[in-house]
Amino acid sequence: MIVKKATVTTYGKTAYTTLKGICKLHKAIIITDKTKGSKIFYWVHTAISNTKKNYLNKFCCKYNWRYFGIKLFFRLVVAVILTVWYKPCT
Repeated sequence: MIVKKATVTTYGKTAYTTLKGICKLHKAIIITDKTKGSKIFYWVHTAISNTKKNYLNKFCCKYNWRYFGIKLFFRLVVAVILTVWYKPCT
């Protein structure tokens, strides 16, 4: 959803040409140097990265639940018991 009064800044891709009729101002930034793109669109890259990370975590959780089912709780207990949580004395 875009408010008609909004100013939208995007990459210079042709997919965004329809924004001219939707928002007040569309700024298309065309970047040839890839290192500058990550500086200009820092928060966009951060949001996409976080989305990918959360999706991967959700996928792993669903996969583990499907594969182990009810045994998942017991596997967690075994992992906690067998893991050394302290530094051994020397």
